[in-house]
Parts: sequence; structure tokens; C-alpha cells
Amino acid sequence: MRLISIFMILIAMAHISCLDQFQLNEAIDVQENITVYGLITDDSTDVPFVRITTSVDFTDGSRLPAPIRGAKVVLVDDKEQRYLYNEIESGFESQYFLNDFFPLVGNIYKLEIELPDGKLLSSTLQTMPKKSKIEFLSHDFRRADMINNLGNQVSQNIWELSAGYSKPTDTLGFTTWRWRGTYQFETEDGGESGTSCWTKEYGTSILLSEEIDNNVKTVAQIPIESKKILHKYQFDLFQYYSSDNLIREFWRRVSQQQNNQGSIFDPTPVFPEGNVTCLNCSNEERINGIFWLASKTHAKIDLTRSTVLITLQPFSTDKPCETFRNTSSIKPAYYNLGN
Repeated sequence: MRLISIFMILIAMAHISCLDQFQLNEAIDVQENITVYGLITDDSTDVPFVRITTSVDFTDGSRLPAPIRGAKVVLVDDKEQRYLYNEIESGFESQYFLNDFFPLVGNIYKLEIELPDGKLLSSTLQTMPKKSKIEFLSHDFRRADMINNLGNQVSQNIWELSAGYSKPTDTLGFTTWRWRGTYQFETEDGGESGTSCWTKEYGTSILLSEEIDNNVKTVAQIPIESKKILHKYQFDLFQYYSSDNLIREFWRRVSQQQNNQGSIFDPTPVFPEGNVTCLNCSNEERINGIFWLASKTHAKIDLTRSTVLITLQPFSTDKPCETFRNTSSIKPAYYNLGN
């Protein structure tokens, strides 16, 4: 998940010391801490998961967070029913999954973890929230200044996607959004005309309740290319809603860092405090953890050539599908040429 990537980056950045003199050749001693990320939604297609890793120095591009294997991960409900997660290893990654489990609205859960070295971790109590509702999706065609892959500001034609939604009236909650864009194009790879390719794009944004203006939110700005509208651009929006104040404060701080712009000499980002603590660690050891429950809502809209008010350069290629980022010759099950 992209939200997990943001979390891991922020955790690592919190351990970079401020130096009186900026020296690139001086090593920085950064303590490795335990990090935890877990999420449960009310979507039956989402399997509850927990990732446990060690943090790494943000300046060390040669290392990735190392997974902690062999932990005992248990979900406990308010009736003391215990559900054991199963560990699944896949290459470098190791995650813990809870199969055949579906949370009930209003029920209370917490996470308990026993690490191989005997450390005991526990989350705060989390309540499964009521479901929010996406009322509509709309799009607008316009030009906007954006940052390209090279870090340069350029003016581009974009679709600006907005969502209107309503939340449960008896809660002061917050929403995070994830979106997925999918489009189809053809390649003449190997001289074979009409081989189809499908590309996926992803994005996230964070919205807190006090920042809502009439419950309408701009959720994505998508650069327009001719290959995206040869058939259609399918935009899927996923809304994650929670009403927990501590989790809300965590995402508020993540949002601050996500929207900050500054130089390398700016102060180190504020550490976003989570809700997972160690019950038997020393005072020097720090646990960076978040475990939360969210209701999930989905909506989609199809963007076609008729939504683009300019003429675009024709697109053609003879490269294999896999040479394009996040592209495959296998059609996604959710994508179709109809609406």
C-alpha cells in the first residue's frame, strides 16, 4: 500500500540527527527501531494484515527496512476472543495475515504482538466505525503546473477529480483516499499488431474533518496522455474512514509532512506518534507503530476521449508491455470497455 510507504519514510526521517555543520562524508549513527503497521477494513476482499520491520537511516539508500519474522500476532476483541495471524513470506517481505475474519461495526479490537526476542507490543483499543458514503465523483479538464519525474515544474493538461461524500452524523472522523487509474493501449511488439497492454497508476491523499469544505474534496490530478484515452481511463476511488482521535492525529502529522515544501536544511520532520507501545522494553527503545480500523467505500468513473478538449499527438509503440511502468499484458479482472 502507498500509505505504508509514506509511514515508513516518515519513521526513518525522524531518526536523522541535526548537524551543526553539513558533511556528506560523515556517517550518522542511527538507531534501528521496531516499526508496526496494521489495518483492518470492512471490505470482504481485504485480508487484515500486519507488517513488522526495523527502521533504517533515511540517508542510506542501499538498505530497506528488514522484516521481523517469527512473531506471534494476535487480534483480541472486547469479548476476549483471540484471532491468530498467519505469517507469509514472499521474497524479501514478510507479512502477517488474518484469514476468514470480518469485523463488525461497533466492535472493539486491539493488537497484541510477541516478538522472537520476548518483547511484548500492544495497541490501543480500536472501534470498527460506521461506513461513510461517496455521493459523487466529478472531473474537470484544465491546465495546471505540476512537477515531472525530473523534478521540474511544467504546465500540463490534466483531469482534476473531485469527490463529494457524507460521513456518519454522530462521529467526528477523518478520511484517507486511495485511487487507482487503469487504461488500455496496443503495441506492435514483435511485429504482431494489436497486442493489448494495461497500465495501472496509484495515488493517495489525506483529508481531516476540520479541513472539509462542503464535503467536497479534490482527490487527484492526473496528467493526460494520448495512450490513456485510446479506449478509456478507469478511475477507481477508495475511501477509508475512521473515527479514532489518536489515529486521526497520526494522519494529521503525516499530512503535514506530505504537504511540506522546503530545503535540505529545514528542521527534521515532527515524529508522528502512533498507538502501538512496548510493555517490557527499556526506556531507550522506541516503537513506531500504528494499528487502525477503517470502513471502506468504493466509487469509479470512466474518462474517455470526449472529456479532453484538445487534440493530442497519436500514440504508437512496438515495445513489449512490460517495458512500461506498472504495465502488463494481462487484463485486470475489474477493467472492462463498458461503463
